[in-house]
Amino acid sequence: MEAIGFHPTESRVYSGDSWGGLACHDYSEENPTNLWSRESAHDGWLRAIAVGADGSWLASCGKDHSVQCWKTKNGKLTQRLVGHETDVYSLVVHSESQSLVSGDAHGQVIVWNRKKGVAERRFDASELFLQHRLQDVGGAKCMAFSPDGKTLFVGGTRPKGGGNVQGVPLIIGFDWDSGEEVFQRELGVVGDVYVHEMQFHSNGYLMAVTSGNPGTGQLLFVDTNAAVKEGETEESELPYRNNKLSNCHSISLHPDGEQFAVTTTSKGSNGNGRRLDKDGNYVGNHSPIYLMQPSNVTNEKQ
Repeated sequence: MEAIGFHPTESRVYSGDSWGGLACHDYSEENPTNLWSRESAHDGWLRAIAVGADGSWLASCGKDHSVQCWKTKNGKLTQRLVGHETDVYSLVVHSESQSLVSGDAHGQVIVWNRKKGVAERRFDASELFLQHRLQDVGGAKCMAFSPDGKTLFVGGTRPKGGGNVQGVPLIIGFDWDSGEEVFQRELGVVGDVYVHEMQFHSNGYLMAVTSGNPGTGQLLFVDTNAAVKEGETEESELPYRNNKLSNCHSISLHPDGEQFAVTTTSKGSNGNGRRLDKDGNYVGNHSPIYLMQPSNVTNEKQ
């Protein structure tokens, strides 16, 4: 499974995989029922899913450079939106206008007019992209709107090199109405690499996770309203930073706001050729999930 989305009012979960498959399950029962599936929703990797606020439609994006819209009830394809020239990594829906926004591997962000099926306008986040030798590095890995819907935040990396990908985690904020860049924050050093996912908490902080190579990870709370003061580092301005985790890939906030989960993979996740423990398992090959409470981390540093 590579992407997931939830219906806003019904017990339905939508999932996408690296083969391009899209499926819908009812999770209200002990054994979730498969309501519908599309084996080849995308030609290759399905990267992200976003569900409209009224629950009537969802969007998916992927390796085939397209964004597609579906009826949540039966999985009927309603639109195929074409305008990206490379892999589409991320999707987000504006809470008020219900505008669909997609970001790609070159850092290009498109706002779609779904009624006309065309690109309405674009945001330039190409700072998140670098063509290094024969490899494309970076892209708009994730996106999130501020709670008031006035700012679109795009996360990724400021790439420094390909191969063993190196870069500084970077978040760029755009004014939703004007399209002007109004925020930029580097979150670490070369080797911390990507901002993989972001989510706003009701306390006002933007929660983000980063993952690097060969396995460094960070959990960060970012005050998007605070400017970095003269003589202080960007790191010192963060309300909270935890770099004790490894390979953080996603963050999920519980609806009550009282706890959240961070998924990680161990630093030595490649088990090939590693020594086995007494039970025959690769010691380094595990993916712990951390459950945390925002009240325990806000205004603290580690």
